[in-house]
Amino acid sequence: MIKTVEYGDGVVRMIDQTRLPLEKVFVDCRTLEEVGRAIQTMVIRGAPAIG
Repeated sequence: MIKTVEYGDGVVRMIDQTRLPLEKVFVDCRTLEEVGRAIQTMVIRGAPAIG
């Protein structure tokens, strides 16, 4: 199983779900605004991933 979200060193790293299944690309967010934008643009989605 692939971890979809990880946190460490002040960075939230999430898999860009818009690129699946062809590519496995990660997006790093350093601010609350960046995380919010990732949710709004569907980079990350699904209740388990976004709490």
